[in-house]
Amino acid sequence: MATKTTIELECPGCGELLELDAGFSGGVCRCFKCGTLMTVPADPAHERAERLSRPARPETPGRPAVAPKVPPAQPAPSPVRPPSAAPPSPAAAPSPARKPPARRLAPAAPHPVEPPSPSPPPPEEGTFVTASGKVVRLQPGHIPTARKRQMVKYTTTIVFFGILGLIVLGCAIAFVAFLHSMNPGSAEEPVTSGYDPNVNLLLPSTAGLLGHRWGSANAVVVDLAGKNPEGWWPIVSPRLTASVVQAAAGARFQFAIVTSSTPRLIPAKPGPLDPAAQKELVQALNSARPPVAPNVVAGLDAALGSGMKRVVLISGRTFDEAQMAAIQQLWAKHSGVRLDVLLIDQESPALESLAKQQGGWYLCLPLRQLIIWNQQAQ
Repeated sequence: MATKTTIELECPGCGELLELDAGFSGGVCRCFKCGTLMTVPADPAHERAERLSRPARPETPGRPAVAPKVPPAQPAPSPVRPPSAAPPSPAAAPSPARKPPARRLAPAAPHPVEPPSPSPPPPEEGTFVTASGKVVRLQPGHIPTARKRQMVKYTTTIVFFGILGLIVLGCAIAFVAFLHSMNPGSAEEPVTSGYDPNVNLLLPSTAGLLGHRWGSANAVVVDLAGKNPEGWWPIVSPRLTASVVQAAAGARFQFAIVTSSTPRLIPAKPGPLDPAAQKELVQALNSARPPVAPNVVAGLDAALGSGMKRVVLISGRTFDEAQMAAIQQLWAKHSGVRLDVLLIDQESPALESLAKQQGGWYLCLPLRQLIIWNQQAQ
């Protein structure tokens, strides 16, 4: 069975998570961070490292008692002789007065000298105690240093780079959002405006109009003005007719074919396309020719007046500012009506923005892609 080669412990001084070679279990070590000297538990699962400290020094003993000072003894006074009663002899000369002997002072007792206090003996060298009272005696030699636990290093590194990655990602998202806010026209193209060249939208198996299914109430405006309608209309017209015939039962339609200043409405009133209405529509679409001065705004106005909740515009023209202003005014009057746009060879950022605002899709296809798809579908 594999054994652990390291011991994990916690520094009692600074709380740092440490590790040490298992060979030092039951001994002592030093923390690499704060230098605390500690025990190394023999069984880390049931013991904890304890701080080692020097035992307290014994208190300084008191000074010995000093003998009280005794004043020196005074000598006893000499006795005084009483005067003689006999009168002095006249012939005798007076004797000089005798001086009293000088008193001798006893020598002063020497002042006792206080002996010096003995210094307390130092604790034994290499002796330490723990908080639990355990006494540890160390022999002179090298004390190992416990290093920082590797798992803590790895976790710190992972957390650091994780936070750094989130900061970089947040900065990138903020930068992209800033660019979009500065230039809305160059914002990322929505999914509804893109197409995959490898997916042929003209195949009979493709549902709806070029991959977009019809709703329950659809007003379709066919605008044949613009660049080269003779090139794209013969390709789009059959797919448009087939998708309408394949629409779900009960779906209501009204087509506004802009071939003059007044659009032609088929059927005259919005409703399901019965066989007679389908025949009339096919004939109208096949015979439609590009007009000289089409009025697409009138066609959109007629579609909005039909009461349909979805308007599909098919065009290949370039919309100028006046036309876009008129179209935007129409939708300002009919808020809540969805707008779907299919443009051929002509981008219109303003029309795309309006379609997105109304919850519709926007698809711009180059004519060369339609030609390639048409050749593949035949």
